[in-house]
Amino acid sequence: MIEENLHCANCGNKLEGSFCHQCGEKVISEKDFSLFTIFKNAVDSFVNLDGKIFKTAIYLFTKPGFLVKEYIDGRRVPYMKPFQVFIWCNVIFFFFLGTFDIFLIPSKWFFGYYSQGHIQELVTEISNKKGITVDELAFLYDQAVTTNSKLFIILIAPILAFSTYFFAKGPEKQYGKHFIFALYLLSFFLILTVISSAIIRNIPFHFPNAIVNSLVVLIFIFYIYKSLQQFLTQNIILRIWNTIVVSLVFIALELSYRYFISYTTLKYI
Repeated sequence: MIEENLHCANCGNKLEGSFCHQCGEKVISEKDFSLFTIFKNAVDSFVNLDGKIFKTAIYLFTKPGFLVKEYIDGRRVPYMKPFQVFIWCNVIFFFFLGTFDIFLIPSKWFFGYYSQGHIQELVTEISNKKGITVDELAFLYDQAVTTNSKLFIILIAPILAFSTYFFAKGPEKQYGKHFIFALYLLSFFLILTVISSAIIRNIPFHFPNAIVNSLVVLIFIFYIYKSLQQFLTQNIILRIWNTIVVSLVFIALELSYRYFISYTTLKYI
C-alpha cells in the first residue's frame, strides 16, 4: 500500500498510485529487486521492442505514409520512434552494403573519373604531405569515406523535408512533420536498396543494372506518391507534382551528398 504523502523520487511530485502522473517514474518496492522481477522485466523489454520492430517494419513497407500519420495523430506507443527507424535502417544498409557507391564515391572512381583538375591536385598534395603513395591514400580514403557516409546521411532528411513543406497548407505546414516524413522516406529507400541488391545477387541469371535501378526508382516514386496520399491533403494533380518534386530533390541530394562526403573526406583525411 502506497502512503498518501509519498513523493516521486525523480521529480518530487506527490504520488497517488504506483506511477508518477507527472513524469511516469515507477514507485520502487522491495519486490523490484527480486531475481524473478528483474528477469521478467528483461524479457518484457525484449518482447515489447521486438513487437515494435516487427509492427513498424510491416507498416513501413505495406502502408506508405501510415507511420507518419500515426505519429502526427499521437498514436506512437505501438511503433518505433522515427529516429529509431532511421538508425536501424541505416545500420542494416551499411552492414550489408557498406561499400555500395550510392552514398559515396570509391577511390577507384573519385581518384580516376574525377581526376582532372582540382581533385587530382588535391590527391597529389595530400599524398606528398603525408609521404605516402596514391594507392596508400586511396586505402585510407576508402575506409574513412565508408564511415563518414554512415554518420552524415541524416543531413539529407532536413533538406528533403522542404520538398513537401512548400506544398502544405494550414495545420499541415509545420516543418517538424515534414522532417519526420523525410526520415521515413529515407529509411524506406535504404532498406529497398538492400532488398533489391539481395535479390539481384541470388537470382540464377544476369539482370542488367539499368533495369534494376529503374525498377528501384519506380518503386520509390510510387511509395512517395502513396505516402503523400496519407500525409497531406492534396488533389491528385498537386500530389503528382509534389511526387515529381520530391523525387527530383531526392536524386539531387543523393548526388550532392556523394560528392560532398567524398570531397570532404579526402580533404580532411
